[in-house]
Amino acid sequence: MYKRFHLATLFEKSLWVLTTFGLITTIRWALFDYDVWWHLASGRFMLENRSLLRTDVFSHTLLGTPWINFEWLSQILLYLTMQMAGIEGLIGGKVIFVLLVWALLTLVLKKAGARGPWLYLSSLFGFVSLQMRFYERIELISLLLLIGMLGLLLQTREKPNSKLAHRLPWVLSGLMVFWCNLHGGFLYGLATVALLNIGARWAKEKKDFISLLDKSLVGMSVAMLLNPWGPRLLNIFFEHATQMSGSPLFIQEWAPTAIDQSLPFWFLFGMGGLGLTWGILQGQKEAKFWGPVFLLFAIWGTRHMRNTVLLPIFALPFLICLFSSWAKSRGQHKSFKFIQITGWALSIAACWALLSKTPDQNFRKIQTNRFPFGACEFIQKNKISGKLYNTYHMGGAIEWALGPTHPVFMDGRYLFHSLLVYHHQLDTDLLSTADGSAWQKFLASYGIDHAIVDYNPMVIPSQGKTPFPFAWANLVFPRTEWALVYWDDASLVFLKRSPSFNELIKKYEYVALWPYNTEQMKVLLEAKLISSNQILKELMRHEKEVEICHLRQLIKNLFISDLPHVA
Repeated sequence: MYKRFHLATLFEKSLWVLTTFGLITTIRWALFDYDVWWHLASGRFMLENRSLLRTDVFSHTLLGTPWINFEWLSQILLYLTMQMAGIEGLIGGKVIFVLLVWALLTLVLKKAGARGPWLYLSSLFGFVSLQMRFYERIELISLLLLIGMLGLLLQTREKPNSKLAHRLPWVLSGLMVFWCNLHGGFLYGLATVALLNIGARWAKEKKDFISLLDKSLVGMSVAMLLNPWGPRLLNIFFEHATQMSGSPLFIQEWAPTAIDQSLPFWFLFGMGGLGLTWGILQGQKEAKFWGPVFLLFAIWGTRHMRNTVLLPIFALPFLICLFSSWAKSRGQHKSFKFIQITGWALSIAACWALLSKTPDQNFRKIQTNRFPFGACEFIQKNKISGKLYNTYHMGGAIEWALGPTHPVFMDGRYLFHSLLVYHHQLDTDLLSTADGSAWQKFLASYGIDHAIVDYNPMVIPSQGKTPFPFAWANLVFPRTEWALVYWDDASLVFLKRSPSFNELIKKYEYVALWPYNTEQMKVLLEAKLISSNQILKELMRHEKEVEICHLRQLIKNLFISDLPHVA
């Protein structure tokens, strides 16, 4: 009997160890998120100036605009981590936070009643459900605190007269003091306590537990006000709600949740909905207790794709509690043994699938094809100044690389939503008319004379104007008025054809290369308006300026395969 138990325990622990190793390899061991850079720039500015950021200091478009920087404490901690441990510290911190989130979720599922293979499978499913937000984002703090708070609430629900239970209101209030200065997800924590309070009353939980929820809710509400903006902190949520209700589609993570983009969410949405309906009809206490919080986060997840990661935190323990309650009412049913064996078989299959999957990463510190650091180095090296235009998501990296001394056009903060709306309208018109004059007027209105932009994937029909389709940059930065002076896998640098840039344009302009429109290059080459020798000459020059560039190799393969290969 002892030997059998020992082998079963060893098998289960081995499965967890192998799974942990497999999940670690799925975490992106690189800086990938765009927003991390403006957070770092903000933290650096606050520490160097010994003051909080209350207005915009990074852009020339909204300079001095009031800004409720509700993540100020996280930004300082993020910058201190970079100072002490470098990029490796940020990546390592992300991995640790991800594993802590998963570990805490597993403990919550165990507290809800999951055991054996069902604890393993639900934990693994939880990781997969949350994975879409496992980037180096401050949001990881909120996920960690939200799951940890839920674990404390379940513990006190089970033992409402324990020492921990009596301290719960103080613990959660103290947690809120930090949370409301770390990340906006503190509002989810407050909503969770409020909704579980409603559910506890509906389910007729013990009065001691309901009293603890009441005290916690009051304490957290007061603690939420302990921030540099006081009650005005809540304004940020009203502003976000107004912005998102107007036009969320051009920011992908704020778009409504499509079924093919988040299958785990919709699976839990359906299973949780069925479980809730059945539980209420059967008078199940667990359905009443979890019902309000499940419904809110289920509906909230349908509205915006980024919110889908919140539902698993509540839906998984709810379904486990519901199943455990049902199983207890059935007693030791004969079918349970078969269910247990099936669960272990599925667990082994899931672990095998995880370990057999080749990690899609090469452990680079920074995703070089995402961030415009090469372009920033070019700007800095050539002492280019003036009014910059940049793509929305590149603003943060530019702020980090060039600082507030070289103001950006916009970055990833909510402040620039109105500019995004106008951009969206300009691009919509551009797609239908293939006329960039509106864009030219827009850039001229801000006095833009240089730009750092990405490779916009938009393909614009030429409306019969040319024998090739236009790329976005063709019409927004036409070569008659702008010169391409730098490009790599991440970004393009254009200079306005003005007397102040004549020398730089003469030295750096690319005349034969159109890296953002290879179809155009084919037509120009066939018409003998550019030659293979010109392309080769500019590629050789580019190789000296940019060490690694996959796009350069693609252009070589397309246009100079008949000429001597350049390594």
